[in-house]
Amino acid sequence: MNEDKVVDNQQNIITDENLDILIPHEVTLDEMKKIRDSYYLSSSTGKLSPKIAFVAMYDFFHENNFDENIMRKYSHTFWPLFVDIGWNLLVGMKAEILVDFVSYTLPFATSAFIDIDDKLLEMFASKNYDQAEDLYKKIKNKMLSIDYPIAFNDIGEKLKVSDLRLLLNKKDDGANVSSYKVFEDTQKALFYDIVLDNENLKKDVALRSKKFVDRFSFFVGESKIDDYLLGYFENAKYNIADKLSDKAKKEIGANILKFYFDNFNLLDEVDMEKEDQTSVIIPFSERLIENKSNFAIWINKPEALRSLLTWLQSFENKVKARQELEKLLQTELGNNGLQNIEIALAIVNLDEFLNKNNYPGEDMVHYDESMGNFKWGK
Repeated sequence: MNEDKVVDNQQNIITDENLDILIPHEVTLDEMKKIRDSYYLSSSTGKLSPKIAFVAMYDFFHENNFDENIMRKYSHTFWPLFVDIGWNLLVGMKAEILVDFVSYTLPFATSAFIDIDDKLLEMFASKNYDQAEDLYKKIKNKMLSIDYPIAFNDIGEKLKVSDLRLLLNKKDDGANVSSYKVFEDTQKALFYDIVLDNENLKKDVALRSKKFVDRFSFFVGESKIDDYLLGYFENAKYNIADKLSDKAKKEIGANILKFYFDNFNLLDEVDMEKEDQTSVIIPFSERLIENKSNFAIWINKPEALRSLLTWLQSFENKVKARQELEKLLQTELGNNGLQNIEIALAIVNLDEFLNKNNYPGEDMVHYDESMGNFKWGK
């Protein structure tokens, strides 16, 4: 390792003058820890702009054509830091850089416990429609043309991006490729070193793995940016819309999101009028029966969750409500329902929803490692 770089780093501050400390080079793990700590100290105190740090690291990997041998060489040192810095800068990143960055780092961001959906939705929603659609197409074309292991470990080296594309294509074509097989292989690769010693961590890892597979499918399959953005809009509508100033709404949402914010209150009033004119309210239990065929998609919609909360409030206490919901789901979806990974993870999400809304009790499903699937009850 370059002696000058060691000396500079011992000062614990990185500036423009000693920025080359962040350009990938041979270091030990202990030396990398000091560099990483110095970066976070320098950026948090305003001594170093994260954008400048990112560009320096991006130039290195870009000049090396994101060669998988280079990625592998720095997979335990500079590559994770590069991934972390970049995913916090997606909004505002130049399009040509963003296309490369997302295409090559999506699985690594997932394994670093970065919420890839939040970051991607914020990035897409900061564009106008034409920009978002163009960006999606460019990322898709890039991800269809490149190849690298989704993780640099014994399992990940055997599952390349091209392999995952093939598995997902076979699954979509109706071939005998288990959703669980794709999910399990991906999870084992992305979270190779994670000890799953408690139920919450197991579920968190499972959900993150599923998000990665979903988002990878979104980029390499036949998807529409409109549908993806709707998820961001719904979240914004029910959680942050009232807290944002008009200026912030415009800056965050650009043309699409600004239009949505300007109109959603009116849409709510129309919905309320429709509800007032409706004499019969369909209970959650009946809605569930009507939507069993697309349960995984339906149950995450705001109207489904509102119906669920209304139904849960009909019981004498929250413990009883949670128990009755599990009975209802087991009855309608059956034991075989959990063989569908989308349904299983949708119920994992429901458990989190109940916990956040203070409905105490055991989780409705758990992951059985010995069987390699989800099961009802504890």
